[in-house]
This record gives sequence, structure tokens and C-alpha cells, in this order.
Amino acid sequence: MKILTTENFGLKIFSLLLAIMLELFFYSSDNSISATISASIAIRNLPQSMMIVWPPNAEGGLFAKFKVRGPVSNVKELELADNSIFVDLPVPTPSNYELMLTANHLRRLPGVKILGIEPASIKLKMEQVLRKNLLVVADQVGTVAAGYVVGEIKVVPETVFAVGPRSELFGLNAIKTAPIDLNGLKAKKSFELPLVGKGELTRLGVDVATVEVSVVPIEQERTINNVSVTVVAPKGFAASVEPSSVSVTLNGPVNLLDSIGGQPLKVVADGSQFNGGSHEVSLSGNFPPAVKLVRTDPKKVRIKLVSTHG
Repeated sequence: MKILTTENFGLKIFSLLLAIMLELFFYSSDNSISATISASIAIRNLPQSMMIVWPPNAEGGLFAKFKVRGPVSNVKELELADNSIFVDLPVPTPSNYELMLTANHLRRLPGVKILGIEPASIKLKMEQVLRKNLLVVADQVGTVAAGYVVGEIKVVPETVFAVGPRSELFGLNAIKTAPIDLNGLKAKKSFELPLVGKGELTRLGVDVATVEVSVVPIEQERTINNVSVTVVAPKGFAASVEPSSVSVTLNGPVNLLDSIGGQPLKVVADGSQFNGGSHEVSLSGNFPPAVKLVRTDPKKVRIKLVSTHG
């Protein structure tokens, strides 16, 4: 037994000393580095009827940074690892909760020391989630061209589904589009516009609406006096008319009425279907398609047809 115990005794002592030296070196300052380890924080058992409203970016994920120092290999392992922190909220879910971060939240490896944590705590604020349909309203600015007025406005979609915290959605029934510039518009036009004015944490089913704006001419009635009456007589007849001028009331776009008013105007008494004699006839006129003859005063004129053959 003595021979077995002392066999290679020097080699064993050397191996032991080498192991001790390697252990001392592994944990020595010469083999140590400092690093900042990022860790994601996952909040569990948050009810679907609640959401985190503070910190503002909590829905996208929370993170903490651990400043560590230790052996190179262990620190490198932490840097490459998936460092996740899982936090279970109390039940029932409180409106406010403070998460205190400690060294125990990071996986511990031999020789690695936690020098600091940023942030040391995270204050969470939770709110009830509201879900509702909001009316989409086209926001208009500016003035259409002179002589025109805004007609029908079509918005697609008419409503949009919104999900967000109670503080942003309670009492909110509509959401606006970005402003539509109507300045100088004189024809139908479509706009693709973002929806604006929602809260920072509110999510919409769609973020863009299509708005079609119809612009139509302003119509009015206008009476023009002393309009000449022209008679259309049948072949072989001469005609006279009484009265020879009337008042004419027209309805149509203002810009067309303005152009008509600046030109000589006449109406027609059609007697081409008669064979002589005296007749009362209504009047007509050749006006632009958008302009309508509303009435004349008098309603009818008397025409007299006399044969030119004696």
C-alpha cells in the first residue's frame, strides 16, 4: 500500500499545484473583464382586459442592464445567453406595481459579480382596455373655387376599430383624417389620408382612409328683363308677336349665368305648326345644358301669322 500511495507522488503534487494556480488565475483580476449584460423583462399573467400604460414602451418590451465583472469565459457566456426575466403580477391585477430588480434576476455563474443594475426598479401602471368603433371624419381646410360648393363627401372606411387604454378611448367616438386642402378645388377629387389624433397607446384597425370630395357649381335663380322674343313662322307666313320682349327666369351654375347675362339673350315662340291666324304659345330658349328655363313673364305670348301670298 505504501508503494501505491507514494507512486508518482511528485507528479501528483505538481498537478495539484498546477490546478490551484489555474483556479487562482481563472478568478484573478488578470483574467477578469467588465461588461454590461442586457436582459429582457416579460410580464406574465396580465389579463386581456388590462394593459400596461407606463412605461410607455412596455407593450413593446421592457429591458434592464446588469453591469458585471468576472472571468472572461463566464462573462462572455452571459453576453451570448438569452437573458430573460419573467415577472408574475399579483392577482388581482393592481393598477400600480413596482418591480424591484436584484442580482438574483440574472443567471449566476461562478466568479461573476453584479456591480450595478439599471434601472434598479420599474414602476408599472395598468389600465382597463377598451375596444370600440370610431367614426372617421374628414377634416377640411381651405375654400373651394369661387362659384363652387362642397357636395357629397365619401369616407372609406366609415368607421375604424380601435383598441387602447381607457384613459385614451373613454368618451372618444370619432377620429379625424389629416386635413384635406380644398383651396381652389373645382372638381371631384380623391385623397389618401392618415388618421390622426389617436392616443400614443391606441391601435387602429387601419391607419389610412380614402376620402372622395365632390365639388359642384353653386346654383341660383336669376331673372333677366327685356329679353327679345323671336318667332319661328311656317313657310309662306310672316309673323308678329305681342309682347315683343319678356322677363326670363333661369336656374343654373352661377358662373354660367354670369356668362349668359353678358350676352344678348333671346327666347323663341315656335309657330311653325300653325297655318295662319292668332295663337298663344309658350317660350323656349337655347341655353347651356346646365341652365334651365324656370319661367317667363308673361307665361305665353300671342303670335299673329299672315300669309305672304296675299
